[in-house]
Amino acid sequence: MKTAAFFDIDGTLFRESLMIEHFKKLLRYEVLDEGLWHSQIKKKYENWQKRRGNYDDYMLELASVYMESLRGISKEKMEFITNQVVELKGDRVYMYTRSRIEWHKQQGHAVFFIS
Repeated sequence: MKTAAFFDIDGTLFRESLMIEHFKKLLRYEVLDEGLWHSQIKKKYENWQKRRGNYDDYMLELASVYMESLRGISKEKMEFITNQVVELKGDRVYMYTRSRIEWHKQQGHAVFFIS
């Protein structure tokens, strides 16, 4: 029997939300209209930052806008933005998680990443 280790990417391996980072890049590269942020998400983000709202409200709003906004974006644009996020933010990994991945690899265990 072979041992396997499974790591959740968002929040377990990566120290931030990849969805947030991807959304920010979509705005920065003008793939999405920045008005989406200002008209639909910014207020919940500010409320969360000021501890007048909660993180879940902010994330649910962002996820809703994010999912709706992805429709119709070409595969090429998505790959470009995704590669930018990985290149610029990909090394922001928790030290403990990184060490556990390395340990599992040294033991010959299969290592899987899920999102």
